[in-house]
Amino acid sequence: MTPLEMEDNLRPTDKAYKAIYEKAYKTWYRLWAGAAKDYSLPLTCLEAEQLFIHHPVLPVGLDPDDSGLVTAKSTWISSEGCCDIPPFEQTLQMVVIAATPTPIILTSDPSLTPFQWVGKDDGHLTVLVLAWAYALSARWAEIIPRASPIEYTTSQAPWIARRTTDEASESDRTTVVNLGNPSSEAARWWAAVLAPGEGWRTAIPHVRWRLLSPWSVIKESNSVPISITGSPSCTGAYSSTPASFEMAMQYIKDYSTFHNTNTQCRAALAAALLLPVARLDKRKIMLYAAPRPCKRRLLQQPGEKSEPEASFFEEHCQPQFDRLLTLSANAHGMKTVLGSVFYEPGIPANICGAWLQGTMAVLQSKGAEDLHILGRMLFDRSPHISYLWLGGIITGAHKDFLQNTFYLLGLNRIDIHAAAWTGTLLSFIQEPVSPSHHDSKSISRADECRLMYLTQEPPRQFPPIFPYPLLGNTDIKDADLGVQLHAHCPGKHRLQFVSITWNCIGGKKDVQRTYPIPVASRKHVIQNLHEDEDMAIEVDYSWLDREKDHSEDVTRNLFTWMRDMDGFTIAERDIRQHEWIDAFDSSDDESVDPEGDGGSTTGLNTAGKMGRWVANTVTRRCNSL
Repeated sequence: MTPLEMEDNLRPTDKAYKAIYEKAYKTWYRLWAGAAKDYSLPLTCLEAEQLFIHHPVLPVGLDPDDSGLVTAKSTWISSEGCCDIPPFEQTLQMVVIAATPTPIILTSDPSLTPFQWVGKDDGHLTVLVLAWAYALSARWAEIIPRASPIEYTTSQAPWIARRTTDEASESDRTTVVNLGNPSSEAARWWAAVLAPGEGWRTAIPHVRWRLLSPWSVIKESNSVPISITGSPSCTGAYSSTPASFEMAMQYIKDYSTFHNTNTQCRAALAAALLLPVARLDKRKIMLYAAPRPCKRRLLQQPGEKSEPEASFFEEHCQPQFDRLLTLSANAHGMKTVLGSVFYEPGIPANICGAWLQGTMAVLQSKGAEDLHILGRMLFDRSPHISYLWLGGIITGAHKDFLQNTFYLLGLNRIDIHAAAWTGTLLSFIQEPVSPSHHDSKSISRADECRLMYLTQEPPRQFPPIFPYPLLGNTDIKDADLGVQLHAHCPGKHRLQFVSITWNCIGGKKDVQRTYPIPVASRKHVIQNLHEDEDMAIEVDYSWLDREKDHSEDVTRNLFTWMRDMDGFTIAERDIRQHEWIDAFDSSDDESVDPEGDGGSTTGLNTAGKMGRWVANTVTRRCNSL
């Protein structure tokens, strides 16, 4: 880390704070400038077949508890070479059900969606998002034996006589979906998928609760009603047997082929994968539905970019579909991965607020008003998750992040499982421990924290809940035993995922192992930004505000995590007495469960309560306070 100019042991000077703010602003401004020049949709954003190919899958036979919670045990290693740190276990918990369906609101305003990427004159994207939601739910019902088979409700999209665009009056605001020449089974399926309200459902039976599929949806508004049309031969009796996952995939393929909508089909799957995140955020999804018949897209014209073929429908692609389904079902993990674009390695905890404020200054003044530019900025920042962010832009996932700087930071948004499985760097805890000279007497607090977690002495179920590391160093003789033993170790220390064990019906265990997954690099992004270093940038300081700095909260929490067992070292007396740490008197009787003990700070005021608890930590070692 670059040395900071400090006012005291923890607080940077105004000059140092302003410098980090400017660094963030210029970094994101260059991303904005590049996106403003070219906000086209890179074809790489649509290539999902090779995405996260080492991601585990929910096994067929999965056995969630009665609340829909899946608890699995993962195994990690932390060293390479001549080092004796044993593997250790962590717990993964993910809720694979929904209490309520995700609300979908159909709108006739194309500006609310990235229409230049997915079509302004048709509603194919919305049609396909709804279709993928069914397919994901059908596969979910196959994976979980206790789930009831998917069923149709009485709600159906109405069938109307075939019309052309010219026959539709201007006052008719109905989206008419042409199915071509579908079978009666396909026609009934589309009538359920496009029905007002809920046209289908699947759930795990429960005496008290609705344990729905995570991709269950309900269309709330009839401002743009949907009707279906097609061959006159399909106007007769419908089949009443709900489509299986395999048949749903075939119907989506037939529709995509009939309308030549491979790009929309891929984008729609990305959006459907983000449905559980919308439910997590308690957010309704706005989807564009053209108030006219959905046009058949023309075949590719000479000079146009070639669209990737929709190959997800091949049987050999089902394992990849299951990987994406598993990532999607873990809504907390998915949001963790999305939020990684705002994390910057090398920024210390005590000044991270400046980075967040500089970032928000650009996102609020430049990017947020145009979804195409904002999306391209996020794609270019972390290309390896651009497919996920495509779905995020379509479904409005960016809205939660852009509320304020605290939402950019996130509370308890570190999911090492999702990070490892997607090759995403989202916390300093994932970075390797720096090599140490055999004569060195001290260790950086960042490396000390990493070794504390990797050696599990004492055992810790969770890493720090914030991504930025503490500044400064600790005398090795004052550190925990595990740190002392491995501070000079010649072995390479780094967090690496090995395997996960799922609980299945009948007490069976499904163990899935993987190869080491490298973390995606941002070097190419940095190189591109360096090419624009001569760009004249006038920094907007309207978001620079030390009164709203979150660095204090993050710093306090990190010290809580590190010093919750043995207290502060003698050398850290001034830090313990610093107002950032010891800011609360004993009359404040609300307790805080330290993150290192597996408790959660969710719902608590993180700007308070931590300091008093840390200051009163019981002394357990002779050289601590």
